[in-house]
Amino acid sequence: MKTPIYDFLLKNSYSTNIKAYMPGHKGLLNTHDITEIDGADSLYECEINKGIIYQSELNAQSLFNSKRTLYSTQGSTLSIQTMLMLLKLRFPDKNRIAAFRFAHRSFISAAVLLDFEIDWIYSDEFLSCSVSADDVKKAINDKTSGVFLNHFDYHGGKCDLFAIRDAIGDIPLLVDNAHGAYLVFENENHPNNFADLVCDSAHKTLPVLTGGGYLHINNEEFLPFAKEGMAILGSSSPSYLIMESLDLCNKFIYENYDKYHEVCNLIENFRQELSNLGFELVAARDKMKVVVKAYSYGYTGTALANELKARGLECEFADYNYTVLLFSIMNSRADFKKSLACFRNISKRISIAYQNIYSNSETSFLSPKDAFFSKSEIVSTKAALNRINAGIFSPCPPGVPLVMPGEIISEKVLDLLSCFGVQSIRVVCNK
Repeated sequence: MKTPIYDFLLKNSYSTNIKAYMPGHKGLLNTHDITEIDGADSLYECEINKGIIYQSELNAQSLFNSKRTLYSTQGSTLSIQTMLMLLKLRFPDKNRIAAFRFAHRSFISAAVLLDFEIDWIYSDEFLSCSVSADDVKKAINDKTSGVFLNHFDYHGGKCDLFAIRDAIGDIPLLVDNAHGAYLVFENENHPNNFADLVCDSAHKTLPVLTGGGYLHINNEEFLPFAKEGMAILGSSSPSYLIMESLDLCNKFIYENYDKYHEVCNLIENFRQELSNLGFELVAARDKMKVVVKAYSYGYTGTALANELKARGLECEFADYNYTVLLFSIMNSRADFKKSLACFRNISKRISIAYQNIYSNSETSFLSPKDAFFSKSEIVSTKAALNRINAGIFSPCPPGVPLVMPGEIISEKVLDLLSCFGVQSIRVVCNK
């Protein structure tokens, strides 16, 4: 598979021409870091002259089996925001969207800017994307322009997109597959088979620089405004280094299907070894995650993560109940051997109780836009009880707002905020 962006950047790096163009470091920091010079194409206009970026995107498109795949140099954030923009452009008379309650902050940010009313689809556990087709159907109505769901969640759970696709009929399905870009190696399981619009964070599980992502378009009715919609929200100076890494990743994917399956086997063996040591794991739906039920081993998820870090293993995420490890195709056999040694040295304690740190009974009093732009004040969390939340506070990871703008702050929300160490919050001013 050809690498048109990389080839151009490599050739340009040998040029002796005076660099009377951006960036200001003039190649001294990185010879491949350029701007839109002659021949370099332009990310948001590449369909006009069909240059190197367009050709590279077509390579990705063929690998992911989409109608059109666009590059993002601002991760899934830009892709998610573009998805909502395209929904607004296609259905200007509909302002409602049914959405997974634990959506990423980029979703709610776009909803605020585009003035979407949201009908939340709740699950029973914090961050869990396990919602049923019936749950989704209850959230849609004649004003629904689309349904927005996560394919995977931070605890390795998976949404049944097949059943939901069948249940919602022709309503556009938008899927955040940020954690599942590796499914390019088993395309039959990629959300492109079910959804109209899908985002992948390439940098999470593929060898791509941070910020590299894909927006997959599988419904041709969204194609005419796709690049324009992305340009409205994206930087006018997209990183060529990130695009280069996406370009090189195409070739990597094409050549490494066997390596992918080898790593999947290593992860599965690692899970089995952990189970043999007495660690209880969440059922593996996301193949790249190993999620430990820390409470059953006598630890909070955070405490177990700290124990592992002290032994040389840095975890992706931890909360009260779970410790999450995220692997990729780039991890080696030695990585798993060393990781197992870190776990082996942790003493088992008396199990502690699982704590449900979220209630799905929160109610919205204002729309996200009205709440966010209301006259507001910052108060202590103790003083926020029964007030209307105005801001978007989302510790990262997981990047999910603990309370959405417009929601009333209940006792359960205060408990959740406390778990993440939040001491103050922005609320709507009382009249």
